[in-house]
Amino acid sequence: MLAAMRSTAIALCCMLCPVIAAGDAGKPADLMSGVWHGTLTAGGTACQMFIRVQGSGQAFGGQGIVWHGLTEDQAQAAARGQKPQAEVPGWLCVVQQFAIKLDGDTATFQGTAVQSLFGGTKYRPDVFVGKLTPPGVIAGNASDAKKSEGLFRLYKEGALAKPLPLDVAKEKTAQLGCVDGGKYHYTVYVPKSYTPEKATPLLINFNPGGNGQPLSTKMAEETGWIMAGLTESQNGPTEPISENRDAALFDLRRRFNIDMKHVYFSGLSGGARASAASGQAYPGICAGLILIGAAYAQGAPPKDQAIFYLTGQTDMNKGEVSGAYEKAKSAGRKCQLVVHPGGHDWGRAEDHEAAIRWLAQETLGAKAPDKKKP
Repeated sequence: MLAAMRSTAIALCCMLCPVIAAGDAGKPADLMSGVWHGTLTAGGTACQMFIRVQGSGQAFGGQGIVWHGLTEDQAQAAARGQKPQAEVPGWLCVVQQFAIKLDGDTATFQGTAVQSLFGGTKYRPDVFVGKLTPPGVIAGNASDAKKSEGLFRLYKEGALAKPLPLDVAKEKTAQLGCVDGGKYHYTVYVPKSYTPEKATPLLINFNPGGNGQPLSTKMAEETGWIMAGLTESQNGPTEPISENRDAALFDLRRRFNIDMKHVYFSGLSGGARASAASGQAYPGICAGLILIGAAYAQGAPPKDQAIFYLTGQTDMNKGEVSGAYEKAKSAGRKCQLVVHPGGHDWGRAEDHEAAIRWLAQETLGAKAPDKKKP
């Protein structure tokens, strides 16, 4: 059985071949066959996946790979039988088969078999039920064999290549609900320089008290980055923290041309820990972090992610933050530490500006602006 599943997984690595263009389909059934990518968020854990769907009418079959804590290249290498040198604790990579039914515009993915590629990972078959919308997006609820709840977002290969028409005013903050529905929201600031023709870096901010705001609209204009703050994410259970982040990230990709190799996360206290966890969830996508007033909850993020640590002189977590910085520096990570004169708080606006400039320089090679210019 394991050999057969690995053969399926290896075949999946070769499945990223030309598929029906997402925009060519008319009826919902015409959209289904092809390669789908997406995110599954359940139990506070974010998994990425791709699924090859084949069939016609109302019945389809699917085969896919689901992974956490790996880059897509590592996941594909795992499917070829190469055990990845993963840095993220609790990483997983499984192959899964689906029986798929389409009822109108409602798609149901029923997991029929699942197998860890390297053993030792307990993973129950997934069940996805969501609405299919053009040009090829399926979003809805996920559960497993024991009916634990989660969210999933799938998009057909090529469906997000062209962002939706811009309906958000530039140079202003706006609170948005997700295009594909659901209970999560975020606040976004789009800089004047944004154009859908150019992939744009993104900074997502976590506030431990909820109602997160973009970290620095001034720096959004200076760097050209889109900046967002999560609304429902706050200290407490991990599920709404991860689900709000993943729903917002997917929605931002729907609306804007996001550079998916330069996504950044920031946050204060519990929001800093959520940022570090996001770095672990999105290796190869997250380029850097701004951790304010706390460090990590479950180990350090991958070493290729640059980290700017910020803490107050009287912050009760100062030792934790400075200790994490010293270890990161010794390990050869790109990192910086600033201690502001306050306590357990966000610090000064100038600290946030310095952090974003530093990340831009370290991860994009951006030069600091000439202060003499207006």
